[in-house]
Amino acid sequence: MTQAEKLENAKKLIESCVAKINPEEREAYRAIAQYAVELGYMPKQVLRSGKKSDDLDFKKNKVKRKLMQLRATDGNLKIKMVFCATPDCFEYLQAETEFYEGKNFFGCGGCGRCKGEPQGYTHTYPDGKTVFRCGAELVHMWDLDAVKHLDEIKTMMKTQDELWMAKA
Repeated sequence: MTQAEKLENAKKLIESCVAKINPEEREAYRAIAQYAVELGYMPKQVLRSGKKSDDLDFKKNKVKRKLMQLRATDGNLKIKMVFCATPDCFEYLQAETEFYEGKNFFGCGGCGRCKGEPQGYTHTYPDGKTVFRCGAELVHMWDLDAVKHLDEIKTMMKTQDELWMAKA
C-alpha cells in the first residue's frame, strides 16, 4: 500500500468514526484524529466481539506505541490518550488523574516497556501528596470538551510523540 493509499484509508476511517457523533463536536475530533495521522499515528479499526467496529486505535510503527483511541458511543466520541510526557497537563486532566488514583490505577506494573526510569503521570495534590501512574496505559478522557481543549490536546500529542521519537 502506498503512502497516498494509507492516508486515504486513514481519512475514510476517521470520517466513519466521527460521522457517528454530534455535529458540533465533529470538527474538533476530526482535527485531533488528523493531527495524530500527521504525527505518523495511523488509525486501525478496533475489534469488538471479533468484528471490526468504527472505534479507532492510532499507532505508530516507528515507536511501536498507541497514542490514542477514539470510540463513538451514544452520539458522543470518547477519547483515551497517553500524555505522560506532559508534566503539567491542563485542569481537566488533573481531575482525571485524581479520579484514577481513587481507582487504584497508580504505580508501576513492571511491564518492561520503559527503558530505564519508569515513564508515567505524576500528580501532586495541594497537600503535597504525590502519586505516580504508569504511562503505558491510555487514560480515559470522557466528557472532555474537545472544542475548548483542542490546542492543549494537540500540544500534549506532539510532546508525547517527541518523547517516544527521541527514544525510538
